[in-house]
Amino acid sequence: MTGASTVRTYLCLIVGLLVLAGCGSRRSSPDNPMSAGGLTPSIQDAEAGLVGVAPGFDIRRYKIIAVEVFPVTDPDMKDAGDKAFAAKMTSRFQLELVRRLNESGLFQQIVNTSQTQLKPTNAPALRLRGSITRLGRGSQAARNTCARVGG
Repeated sequence: MTGASTVRTYLCLIVGLLVLAGCGSRRSSPDNPMSAGGLTPSIQDAEAGLVGVAPGFDIRRYKIIAVEVFPVTDPDMKDAGDKAFAAKMTSRFQLELVRRLNESGLFQQIVNTSQTQLKPTNAPALRLRGSITRLGRGSQAARNTCARVGG
């Protein structure tokens, strides 16, 4: 494998973990892919969806990754129940990301920033941040039916 191929594989793994952790077995397409730091997702990957990789990026040089809380910015959140659900899902999503990154073995240290701060070090570190732009709970009728049947 070439260096660029290895980097792409590692980056796709991370993005794939994000997709799987957030959606379970469901996949969705981005509503409106946005640029960040001058990088726009423009490469279609079978595993991760739409991704962007900076030229010369080498994930192997990073030994630490800090996973930040992904806030929900969905404008369709209507009430306190929606906000409580968003807070619960945000927390679960972050914990799942941290767990899967630990299992991947890609990094020596994974920092969950909701539990501890990233301490300054000489080792290069990545900071994983983003936002959840759409968070649906599915059909309210189906949830009520499941709640009555399940208990």
